[in-house]
Amino acid sequence: MKSQATHEEYVERFWSHVKVNNSDNKCWEWTKARLSGSGYGIFGYKGKNILTHRFAYEFANGEGSAEGKIIRHTCDNPPCCNPFHLIDGTYKDNTDDMFERGRARRLKGDECSWKKLTEKDALEIRKLCNMKSIVELAKMFNVNETTIADIKYRRSWKDIGKDIVFDRTNKKDTRTYIKELLGRKTLDGVVIHYVDGNRDNKVNSNMVVCPSHAYHELLRQRKNAYEACGHADWIKCTYCKQYDTQSNMLQKKGKTEYRPDETFYRFHKDCQ
Repeated sequence: MKSQATHEEYVERFWSHVKVNNSDNKCWEWTKARLSGSGYGIFGYKGKNILTHRFAYEFANGEGSAEGKIIRHTCDNPPCCNPFHLIDGTYKDNTDDMFERGRARRLKGDECSWKKLTEKDALEIRKLCNMKSIVELAKMFNVNETTIADIKYRRSWKDIGKDIVFDRTNKKDTRTYIKELLGRKTLDGVVIHYVDGNRDNKVNSNMVVCPSHAYHELLRQRKNAYEACGHADWIKCTYCKQYDTQSNMLQKKGKTEYRPDETFYRFHKDCQ
């Protein structure tokens, strides 16, 4: 049986697939497999695929140094593996880079092709907020209650009806507000997260509501996947515990009937 390659052998193999330039200022591009769409390079390391720019960052800064971090390109070139072009940061830093460097633009109102409401609808909803509930307005305009709440509390269509102020004198408690928002009579199965960890801080910006345990479990899995491998939609193998793309996974149905989110086991073909 072939023995596991050493870290040094992986490093040598990795750099043999990188087009290294003489200048530290130029990009060193990955020449092998890349993710379609994003253009990031992928490299097989100890039985799992990892992003090449993260491997290059750890080569320069020590093994494990990229764990839990967002590794950003100062050159805006996804396949680049030049350690001098790589810095760590946060999700916010990465998003700020995207807008500051002109890779994206925040669309507003009618500019959004996926919008369900028009500017006229949003203005009408804001006018009716003092007379009708979120649930009533959602049925009237045939949209989700969350869409109405976002308009009412100015999380969307912020520039529409700035002179309209809705009455907050009869502000509901948190549980009543969430039940109205979800259109439910009870909060069975609902999971509420507090961003700063303080359950007494019940402002909207500090609360994330998962409408069911299944949805909560999905968010948890995607968060763990992103922290582990830098890709939220990769899946962990049930047996070897390594993350990989869905196309590289097989699945079989489990025997339990009590937890729908755990009825399927996903694994590599070689891990059976």
